[in-house]
Amino acid sequence: MEIKLDADTLRLFTLFERVTRARLKDLMDEPDRVIFVVDEGFVGKAVGKGAVNLKRLREMLNKEVEIFGYAADKKQFIENLFHRHKLEEVTFEQRSGVEVARVKVDPAAKGKVIGKGGRNVQLARLLADRHHGVRDIIVE
Repeated sequence: MEIKLDADTLRLFTLFERVTRARLKDLMDEPDRVIFVVDEGFVGKAVGKGAVNLKRLREMLNKEVEIFGYAADKKQFIENLFHRHKLEEVTFEQRSGVEVARVKVDPAAKGKVIGKGGRNVQLARLLADRHHGVRDIIVE
């Protein structure tokens, strides 16, 4: 999938790399949050010691900021998207010619994985499709 960058996105891209010194792969600017996807191995550098870079970005942008690590391996990328939660299993299948990921989690954590109004899983679906062509994520 081709990712297009406009002037505002390029400004955020530059700001992120200047503040964190981490290599950025992708970003999404939403009304209430900004999502950054950093190159493999750069999550720690992006967040910073004591989350200093994350806090700084939140203050500068006056929005919630989320940082995810990219992975060339689609399974690892899905795991990175749900890094806050322990996933029991990630599997892939084809449904009507479309690749779908099944994510198995502890039933007690299912609500948090999905997020309020499906917000977390929707973001994960969008990023998984954008970077690996995985069109859907089913949380079990």
